[in-house]
Amino acid sequence: MGNLLAMINNNRVQTIVVPVISVALGFLIGAVVMLLTGHNPLEAYTALLKGAGLLGDVKRFGDTLLSMTALILTGLSVAFAFRTGLFNIGVAGQMLMGGFVAVYIGVKFSLPWAIHFPVAVIAAVVAGALWALLPGLLKAKYRIHEVVTTIMMNWIALWSVYYFVPTLIPGHFNTESKSINPTASLRTEWLTDLFQGSNVNIGLFLALLAAIIIWLILEKTTFGYELKAVGFNPHAAEYAGMKVGRNMVFSMMIAGALAGLAGAVFYLGYCSKCCPLGFGLYCSSVDNCHGRLI
Repeated sequence: MGNLLAMINNNRVQTIVVPVISVALGFLIGAVVMLLTGHNPLEAYTALLKGAGLLGDVKRFGDTLLSMTALILTGLSVAFAFRTGLFNIGVAGQMLMGGFVAVYIGVKFSLPWAIHFPVAVIAAVVAGALWALLPGLLKAKYRIHEVVTTIMMNWIALWSVYYFVPTLIPGHFNTESKSINPTASLRTEWLTDLFQGSNVNIGLFLALLAAIIIWLILEKTTFGYELKAVGFNPHAAEYAGMKVGRNMVFSMMIAGALAGLAGAVFYLGYCSKCCPLGFGLYCSSVDNCHGRLI
């Protein structure tokens, strides 16, 4: 019994067990609600798995991976900031600015594929980081809460892109940009063929690589330790000689960079245009992007 309690209290075990139990409880509660309302949980969950392509439909599975890609990066952005004591509510604006910069480079430049898409992706990452810089500075210098500033920056990003798209890279309509050049696209023929026509692209690998890098930073580096220490207790971190303000700014910028990368993989890998109609953007087709406010 003592060994069992020791295992349960182990942090590494908890990081695995807690999410699994949470998901299982979610399914269980969902099944109870469906039973109480006269529906069949087995049919519902079978349809859920079928829609995700987990029952043999390769294209649907590819589309699930496609949807998962941007969610991985935006989730990483929020989670990284949270682990370092910040609330990055500005992911939508940072993603939109990163996506706009990526599309701008994709439209305006004609470069070889091996150069064009990396330049567009890197520029999007930088744009997202710079968009998060101001909230980070305001938090570090004046202790202005990042929730307020990042929400404000979301709307500044939305209306800025809404202005710059028809001004700098106009498409057929005022609400969309010109299509990017094929050399800036993250789609590859071998992935499309592998998933039988799905638009899943190399953005998936960029998202997985980003997740690994963020884990290494937080868990295996002195820099990551300082970021977490500042987030946990800035006064103790300052007493220990850590530069609290600098680390706050770095934390916010890294979170913004991840959101900017999400914008790049979304617009360069799924949409081929930038459509600044709102936050929570999605594409109804490969070349027709629509958005909605959430």
